[in-house]
Amino acid sequence: MGLRIYFTSVISENDAKLTAEIQQLTADVQYLTTRNQQLETQRKNLTKQIKNMETNWNELNVSRAQLSIDAYCPNKTTNGRQCKPCQNGWITTGSNCYQYNNPDSTYWKTWEESRQDCRGKGSDLVVVHNDEEKV
Repeated sequence: MGLRIYFTSVISENDAKLTAEIQQLTADVQYLTTRNQQLETQRKNLTKQIKNMETNWNELNVSRAQLSIDAYCPNKTTNGRQCKPCQNGWITTGSNCYQYNNPDSTYWKTWEESRQDCRGKGSDLVVVHNDEEKV
């Protein structure tokens, strides 16, 4: 009879341990399921953000392209746009486009200010390569 009580006690102890492990594993599964749902929601939100950013990027590129077209092809005629090699207000010399500031201007820019102004127009200060450009 003592052996039977001992085995019953051991079985009861093991049963209690297994029941506790099952409860812990069930809680872990529930936590992981909830966490997985949260991560899935985040993934969906991030995917939407990426798509919105791609759409905005594409719209921005189209707008920038249109600005370039408008700068080089400003005149719409019945036959379409009349394009020229340089933007309005720029002078073509050889294969280059130049914009001259008024030398009689009362406001003079520093070299850095001039370069920043040029770069804002998608260009840079001139580097003279030959006598033709100098003239």
